[in-house]
Amino acid sequence: MMRSPFRFCLFAVALTSAAVAQTPFASFEARHVHPVCLTPDGSRLVAVHSASGMIAVFDVSNAAAAPQRIAQIPVGLEPVSVRALSNDEIWVVNELSDSVSIVSLSDAVVTESLDAVDEPADVIFANGKAFITCARNNQIQVRDLSTHAVVANITLDGLYPRALAASADGSKVYAAFLHSGNQTTVLPKEAAPAPPAPSNGSLPPAPQTALIVPADDPRINYTVLDHDIAEIDTTSNAITRYLGGTGTNLFDIAVRPGSAELWIANTEALNLIRFEPQLRGHFADSRLTKLDLVTEAASAQDLNPGIDYNVLPNPTAQDSALSQPMAMVFAAAGDVLWTAAFASDRVAKVDAATGNVLTRVDVRTGVDDSSSAMRGPRGLALDEVNQRLFVLNKFSSTLTVIDATAGTVSHEVDLSDQEPLPPEVKAGRGYLFDARLSGNGTTSCGICHIDADNDGLAWDLGDPNGEMLTVLGANLSIHDLTPRSRVMHPMKGPMVTQTLRGMSGAAPFHWRGDKARLQDFNGTFANLMGGSQIDSDDMDKLAAYLETLRHHPNPNRNLDRSLPTSFGQGNPVSGRTMFNDHIKSHCITCHHLPTGSDNNIDLMQEVGSTQPLKTPQLRTTYQRVFLDRGNGATTLSGFGLLHDGSAGGLSLPIVHPYVLDNLSTQQEFNDVTAFVLCFDTGTAPIVGYSTTVTTANSGDTQVTTDLALLEARATAGDCDLVVRGRMGSATRSFFFNTTTQTYRADRSAEGSLTRSALLAGLGMGDAITFLGVLPGDGQRLGGDVDLDTVLDGDDENNRSYDGAPRITTDLADRVAAPGAAVTLGIGVQGGSLGYQWFKNHQPIGGATGSTLQIAAAAASDAGTYAVTITNTLGSASSRAASLQVFPAPIITAQPVARKVNQGQTATFSVTASGNGLTYQWRRGSNAVAGATSRTLTLRDTNAVDIASYSVVVSNGAGSVTSNVVALDVVLRPVVLPLNLPDAVVGQNYTHTLQAQNNPTRFSVSGLPRGLVVNVVTGVITGRPTVSGPLFTVKVTASNSAGSSGSAVT
Repeated sequence: MMRSPFRFCLFAVALTSAAVAQTPFASFEARHVHPVCLTPDGSRLVAVHSASGMIAVFDVSNAAAAPQRIAQIPVGLEPVSVRALSNDEIWVVNELSDSVSIVSLSDAVVTESLDAVDEPADVIFANGKAFITCARNNQIQVRDLSTHAVVANITLDGLYPRALAASADGSKVYAAFLHSGNQTTVLPKEAAPAPPAPSNGSLPPAPQTALIVPADDPRINYTVLDHDIAEIDTTSNAITRYLGGTGTNLFDIAVRPGSAELWIANTEALNLIRFEPQLRGHFADSRLTKLDLVTEAASAQDLNPGIDYNVLPNPTAQDSALSQPMAMVFAAAGDVLWTAAFASDRVAKVDAATGNVLTRVDVRTGVDDSSSAMRGPRGLALDEVNQRLFVLNKFSSTLTVIDATAGTVSHEVDLSDQEPLPPEVKAGRGYLFDARLSGNGTTSCGICHIDADNDGLAWDLGDPNGEMLTVLGANLSIHDLTPRSRVMHPMKGPMVTQTLRGMSGAAPFHWRGDKARLQDFNGTFANLMGGSQIDSDDMDKLAAYLETLRHHPNPNRNLDRSLPTSFGQGNPVSGRTMFNDHIKSHCITCHHLPTGSDNNIDLMQEVGSTQPLKTPQLRTTYQRVFLDRGNGATTLSGFGLLHDGSAGGLSLPIVHPYVLDNLSTQQEFNDVTAFVLCFDTGTAPIVGYSTTVTTANSGDTQVTTDLALLEARATAGDCDLVVRGRMGSATRSFFFNTTTQTYRADRSAEGSLTRSALLAGLGMGDAITFLGVLPGDGQRLGGDVDLDTVLDGDDENNRSYDGAPRITTDLADRVAAPGAAVTLGIGVQGGSLGYQWFKNHQPIGGATGSTLQIAAAAASDAGTYAVTITNTLGSASSRAASLQVFPAPIITAQPVARKVNQGQTATFSVTASGNGLTYQWRRGSNAVAGATSRTLTLRDTNAVDIASYSVVVSNGAGSVTSNVVALDVVLRPVVLPLNLPDAVVGQNYTHTLQAQNNPTRFSVSGLPRGLVVNVVTGVITGRPTVSGPLFTVKVTASNSAGSSGSAVT
């Protein structure tokens, strides 16, 4: 249900280049399952190259030579699995295109495109049928291998089915659920016990939060299914049983030859362990689980059995750890198994009888062993005849060949000559997934954020020894725009793992909005992974990568991006009207379009929370609706929609704590619910949609309808439209020009064609696929793969940019302190480049290198700089960037300590000299989000504001940190329970009243005659002179902040 078009420019080179530069790169981080395979005769190897929407075909018939790439065949978007049905017919599963491409290797073309519901993941052949996992729909589609017709759609009781395997006789197919879970769930905060006291004595008591518990906890009144594997009868297409106990997140499965064993590559989450310090360096185990298909007994083999997790850092463990096994392949005899430890960049040979690791092979070879050079082994294919193991590396887009006997790398070859990922994006990608950055080599950010998404779980990563955080938010729900302090406790309770997709423009980050920038997550490498923070430059690269990630389209929308009129029990069209009606629902006040969030940290009570929370986006709500907390219910997931994983069900009155009084009927709630479940993800459903056309079907009504839809959505800007395939024995591509409504050929001599002319050019054996792609990707995928403005059919080297100079990273404004060394540089593509640098628009003599060096900056060096790059095909000029030379800031007036009464406003200020000053206030060691002016104002102060504060003043030349000053808040007294002892008439009586927070005055009423109170000390003395019934005594304690009272009889 997802496809996208491209924008194309047929005119001047300068216009084309400008259009490309204006389109930010976007990616989807394809979830590889079985991305590489051998043909049955072993002569050809097929591997996906997801970023380019192609498969690479290698000749591997010469065992002594490196694989030779002989073809690159366009398929759908984000291919993730390939299977060979024969030596010629290959089935390719396209995750983003929601399709399966059937490819003829001999003709190097897609011959047919099959729809496969939402986010298909894998395909397996058994009993004359193809079984295809449709992950997002929790289904398996079954097609006849002869007719390709759908013969069954099997609905599964499990979450996100992906990897498939078949029994040796083909009678059974097994599907593994990526989000199978570990039978944990959440006890809501209303039912959970009070949290433990903080170990940091300066912290106030923690807020009441939910608690992660085992699903069999007696306080849980529903059943969380443990469905890890579905077994399907290939004759009846019926589910015969579900199998469990194998792991939390299941990545691959394989039947061990000659046995009744099913092996599962998985990780087991340790999310029952509470608090980040207890999870540091060890929050998941990487395992291979053996499942006996007769007895259903499961036994797990830890791939890192000897590691002492109490030792951090642990270099010995780092050198051998195997983290996140993503792929497996058995030898034919079933005696050994190879597995790819994706996060470790290692491949291991395992004794199938004992589960012991026999050999480890490091695939991160070469001089650069940084995370930027991470390979990411994700697929395996074994050539037993020649004892070669082929490894597909996702991040490096390479194929590694391992000598299976020696256990050494013999070759590494590129999957493609052209890498679509910009260098800075590719350089940052590995930092998210590299387990070598952890203290013992076993964990990475990607353990929970699988393929930059989530693990389907909640975690309590609070810190009882942490510090309070202060961020700024407004009470926008009541239309109050004033920034106010949101003070956050480090013991934050359970929080569901969030996706890392769709983060561009979504700051501040995380459920509480306590991370102002993506770079602020750097502490995770030390605090949770047990390693060290990475360099700021590397963190910038990681942030650049994360900014590119996009959501898949919402499959609940129509292909033309419109809303259906019926979904579930509601009408999304009516629901949208009520959602946008401020009076009717108030939804739009906080859940702004297009993301569903105003990125604000609003009032706690508006979200039914005990702590401040950021308004969450609504783009992926449809993916998280599988918790049913009804009494006696059976549920697929242990975690629901709210930040802590509570709130199950789909009806808004159940999952939304905000009072929606003006939605007066259940049908209105159903309609708004239906709209939220159809919420636009930011990627149009037409992105990825494809139709393959041949002479046999070019006149079919369905084909004509599909092509008209693709053209219309491209014209509307939802996608770019490209055509790729084979015509006249040649691989061709075309780009749809929305202005002229014609298709530009990849050869300039052919010009542009109407759709009818393009289809008329099809001959026998030709096949072309019309494909919607992301806006901006059309030029690259539709005829100019290297974006050098020379069409592929005219370009002698169309796999690398060799056109006129093209600037990829422009000059940036710089500030330098006097005497500092300065290097000005630019990112540029093109061949045989020449440079000329300019200062204040005048050429600098001798400055003709790729960089401009200033050894020691002086005031005279200040000015504007630019560079012009030329070659024989043209020229390009950078922007004029400023260089300022001035000293680092100097603080001339330090902040001073403040003492205010509870409820008053506290203000800190700093005065500094210098140019271009920026400010960041800090509470303890943590930045106060949004506090970036010379004054910090804390309104409505309370106990949680009592802390030390400082400010970092910066400019491009340096930074300086102010003195640390304290805020003391005088709190209103709290009278402790009185428990006044009885008095006897005529006898001396003494009792001291007690109150917290340093009262300065007491007042007491209701004492019997003869007793008096010292208003300063609170001591009651005297001899009562009267007796009587019980006396009602009221005590009030006060100080400069106010007063409070207590009464006793």
